[in-house]
Amino acid sequence: MGGDSLFFDYQCDLSKKHEDDIVLSIDWNPREAKSPNLVVATSDNCLSLFHEEGLRVEKQIPPRDDPPTYVAWGPEPHHLLATGWHDGAVSLWDEKTSKLREDKSVHKTSVTLLKWSPCGTRLISTDKDGVVGVWKPVDGRLVMKCKIPPQKTKGAVTHVVFRTNDPRPKVKADGEDMPYFYFAGEDGVVYMGCDDKNHVTEVMKMDSSDGGFSGTMVLMYYHEVDQVVGINEQFVMYRASGPNENGTSNVMPHMKLAARQGDSDRMMQALWVNSGLLLTSSHESLLRFWKLARSCPVCACVRV
Repeated sequence: MGGDSLFFDYQCDLSKKHEDDIVLSIDWNPREAKSPNLVVATSDNCLSLFHEEGLRVEKQIPPRDDPPTYVAWGPEPHHLLATGWHDGAVSLWDEKTSKLREDKSVHKTSVTLLKWSPCGTRLISTDKDGVVGVWKPVDGRLVMKCKIPPQKTKGAVTHVVFRTNDPRPKVKADGEDMPYFYFAGEDGVVYMGCDDKNHVTEVMKMDSSDGGFSGTMVLMYYHEVDQVVGINEQFVMYRASGPNENGTSNVMPHMKLAARQGDSDRMMQALWVNSGLLLTSSHESLLRFWKLARSCPVCACVRV
């Protein structure tokens, strides 16, 4: 069979309370089969855990009186499960101890995103009002490090990526390197933040053609060249490097992408194929491969 892969169709029994209950968020945590791999958040206020073959895990997370909006497994070695809720709560579930802890002090509106740092030392939470929370998981608890209030943002923060190849000198916080991250949302402005709310820096604006706001569809980090890549709702790609030690960012010329816009919701998916090669997909039967290793990106299309 060579390098062929086999795929199996396993059904997960969600045991819906109502026929119209829907799945709101899922996250896959591939590891040993004896531990839960998949978490499914549904509109009946439940979090369901499954093994990789679709079998429900006996140990389940107690439901709340509010629906979950986002779930995210943390990386090794702890694999903590973070959940954002419609009422603004952020919770952390420890699989080993089954302890569920939550905090409602930061967000007053629905949580829109949860993002773990690659090494698991920080958790970023965002909400519909543009508030960003920076947390440090300690002994199964979430310790608040920083609350970044809305700057010039208009609406929800929807995207977060970590700056994992920052060439500047490392900054220590609590004896460990303080991670920096980019975030953006419905107004198309990209910021960089960290544990200190006084060090939030505007990196670039992804404006619309008339100079107004245009929401963020894609935000990616080009690790090899320390560059943030964004695509707004008008399918315009922006790129920037920095900020440097002087707080200055280098914003590169933006480029209009040849992509079909949907009639309603404007959506685009993107992922890195390899270094400098970005794959995008939107409302069309094409996959577009963007080679970003050049000052002017080159595109190749594959019809599906």
